[in-house]
Amino acid sequence: MAKVIRNRWVFRPHGKWHRYLPRRNDAVKEFDYLSSGSSLSDFRRDFAEDDRTATMTAAFAAPGDTAAAAAPSTSHPSKLWLAWIYREPTGEPKWTKASIEGLFGKKWKVGRMEVFKNTVATNEELWKVKHLIDLRPVSFSGGVEPTEADLPYLKIATDGSVSMAKDGAALREEDLKLTDDTKHFTPSQLRSQLARRYFGYKDVHEANVYTPKNRVLIE
Repeated sequence: MAKVIRNRWVFRPHGKWHRYLPRRNDAVKEFDYLSSGSSLSDFRRDFAEDDRTATMTAAFAAPGDTAAAAAPSTSHPSKLWLAWIYREPTGEPKWTKASIEGLFGKKWKVGRMEVFKNTVATNEELWKVKHLIDLRPVSFSGGVEPTEADLPYLKIATDGSVSMAKDGAALREEDLKLTDDTKHFTPSQLRSQLARRYFGYKDVHEANVYTPKNRVLIE
C-alpha cells in the first residue's frame, strides 16, 4: 500500500493512531520584544540594576576623579534625536523594513538625517532597528532652544549640535545639496557603460586621477 502524505502530524502512542494534531509551523516569525523581555524598557531596567555599570564607570574614570564617577548624572535627556540609516537593510525581514518605512518614510535614503522626538513610543520603534541606524542626541548651542522664527536659520551637524546662521540669508534646501543629479552618470548608465566594454572585449580603465598617464581609453 502506498504511503499517504497527510497535511497533519501523526502521533501513535500505545499502538493507537491520532491524526488530528496540527502541523507545526517552522517559518521565521516576527520577534516579539515584549513577551521575550527584550524591549527597551526591559533593557533600561536591567541596565540600572546591573552592578557592573558602576564598576566599569569607576574603572574608566580619570585618575583622582572617583567621586565624580560615582556621583549620579544631573544632565537632562535630550528632547530630540538625530538618526540616519547607515546601510541598506539587505537580508532583513519584512517587518524590519516596515519599521524603517514607518520611521523614515517610504522614500528613505541611506545617510539622510532625520529628527525624532524623544518619546517612549518613538524610542521603542527605534529600538527595533538599532542595528541599522546611528543615533545622536540633539543639543543646542548655549542650551537655549530656538523659536519657530529661527527655524530657517538652523544648522545641524552629524554630532547632533544645532547652531544658528543668522549672519546670512535663510538656508534653503537647494543650498544644502552637495551633488547635482544632472551632472553625473546614474548607476544604470555606469553599469551599461562597463558592460559594453566588458562584452566588447575591451580593457575597462575608467578615466580618473589614479589611471596612469600612458594608459588611455580606446573605443
